[in-house]
Amino acid sequence: MNLIAFAMSFLAFAEFPAGLLLIGEGESKLMYLAIGIGTLCAGCLMMTSHRRDYDYAVGGDRSDSFKRVELRKYRRRVATSAMITMIGCLITSWYWVTNRRVAAAVLLAILILLLIVATLALVDFFSVGLRHLVSRNKDAERALLEEIVRRHQESKDESE
Repeated sequence: MNLIAFAMSFLAFAEFPAGLLLIGEGESKLMYLAIGIGTLCAGCLMMTSHRRDYDYAVGGDRSDSFKRVELRKYRRRVATSAMITMIGCLITSWYWVTNRRVAAAVLLAILILLLIVATLALVDFFSVGLRHLVSRNKDAERALLEEIVRRHQESKDESE
């Protein structure tokens, strides 16, 4: 309910003369078009990059649990990239916006999508980071223990 009230007050902002600044004219509209197309292309490139990373990660002889984790990570990242692409479409559509109410609605949609993208990015960051903290690298642990034993032996030999 609060989100609806916020949206209505945001749309009411378009009735003020200051709302005209949201729309822009001439070169500023071309800037919105360029930024929107760049964001759209960046989102598409990120989706293809995530697909390549996923194919590389699940290729070969991997366990089923590892493949499930990679699939969930791939889905989260592609959803985030798709929303970035949607933001690019909305910014690009700003070029054709002339009505203040439509401009406010587009801006509200962009802000909501940015909030969702930031939330998904944080979830992905923490889930991947926590997984790496929990997983053990036995080779690195063994190398570290061997290094500790070697240094201990060296210090023992020096003291004798």
